[in-house]
Amino acid sequence: MTLRLVQPVTPEHGGPTEWADCPDDSSDESDSAHMLEGGWSMLYVAVALWDIIGSEKGRKLHHLLKDTIEVPPEDWSYVMTRAQVAQVLQLLEGLEQALSQIADERWRARPAAVDQVVRLLGDQVISWEENGRLVYSLAEPISSALRVEAFLKEAQRLGCQVMIE
Repeated sequence: MTLRLVQPVTPEHGGPTEWADCPDDSSDESDSAHMLEGGWSMLYVAVALWDIIGSEKGRKLHHLLKDTIEVPPEDWSYVMTRAQVAQVLQLLEGLEQALSQIADERWRARPAAVDQVVRLLGDQVISWEENGRLVYSLAEPISSALRVEAFLKEAQRLGCQVMIE
């Protein structure tokens, strides 16, 4: 699902909240600065990475996404509030540094982590043979987690909420 930066617009005659794209102070006129395709899935990739590391942050992030943010609202507009964006960012904090426990500097899975990496990330992990052994790259999942974190930091910087479409 796509993540989109939005802000609430109060309807003139009452009724449910309406949403408009969040204004951007950059010179980028495209919608791509306000959207992240597949962003919701990227958050679950971050959960899996935390789980492989063995951090409680994975469980907490999963709980926040599943039991709080994904709860159907009355108007069926799934929106991550600014407070929820801040909570998610807090749970993503430190992930990049912690990844050194399971991946080397080239984002290749360390041998001790391979079984969990393959089990939790499956087809997101690319593997090939090198020097007579299989190498597993975490480049795609790590890149996804860092992209969604950067997107949410931009939402926070702009004071936006995040719609899940």
